Amino acid sequence: MKKSSYHQFYQFMIENSLDGILLTSPSGAIHHANPAACRMLERSEEEIIQAGRHGLLKQDDPNLIQALQERKATGEVIAELQFLKPDGTLYPALVSSAIFKTATNEEWTVTVFRDISKLKEVEATLEKEKQESTYLATHDFITNIFNRRGFIENLEKVMNNKIPFSIILCDLDHFKHLNDVLGHLEGDKVLKIVAKKLAIFLKNEQFIGRFGGDEFIVCLPETSPEETYALAKQLLNALTTIILDSPNLQVTASFGIYYHDYTKNLNLDTILSTVDEAMYQAKKTRNTIKML
Repeated sequence: MKKSSYHQFYQFMIENSLDGILLTSPSGAIHHANPAACRMLERSEEEIIQAGRHGLLKQDDPNLIQALQERKATGEVIAELQFLKPDGTLYPALVSSAIFKTATNEEWTVTVFRDISKLKEVEATLEKEKQESTYLATHDFITNIFNRRGFIENLEKVMNNKIPFSIILCDLDHFKHLNDVLGHLEGDKVLKIVAKKLAIFLKNEQFIGRFGGDEFIVCLPETSPEETYALAKQLLNALTTIILDSPNLQVTASFGIYYHDYTKNLNLDTILSTVDEAMYQAKKTRNTIKML
């Protein structure tokens, strides 16, 4: 193939490429832009040449600073950079750039870039779906607090760090009767109100979960038995302030408490069984608190 034919062939590839291609100098000056670059940058070739690198890329982008340093050191780079449109909006692009020298030892750079906005949108959607899936797997859909799985996962983290903690297990008294009288929809509303009433007393490091149908469980890291009992009394009293549609019904609960400081070698199941036993003892009287 003749040299002139090679030239026409490469010119044909550049002009018809779907990727933007820029012929530039290492300093940032732009000498040529192919049609794809003009479409993506929403500028004519003359406007791109006039803007230069400083007018096309977000200059305070840490990726740009790192990419220029890497290209200077190695002669080439692949990076994700932020391009500027004429209206000032940004869009992400995957950029590859390499330095080359002519026969006269003059340095030039060729930069190829591709708009990855749609890819980023897909990634963001997938990440959102992943977060939503994780949330649904660990949270109760009625009360929006932790479900049993979510609570246990967080309790395991506390135990893995050997942090002493108290557990409060709360079981609503006569909730089946309340459900039968008011209906399940009103019963769900009561569960939501109870969750809010309990959660409002908790500090940042403390957490709550719905452990079963009408059971709520609270973990209080680094909280003494005395502090836990005082909080349980607050929670018990707070529930009695809930107003129901039926004047003959009242929300009360039975509370079991267990404090774990690792002096006893108890596993998670044993700890939960112990606080469940404390709650069961409270159920014999109802509307009271028992500690083991």
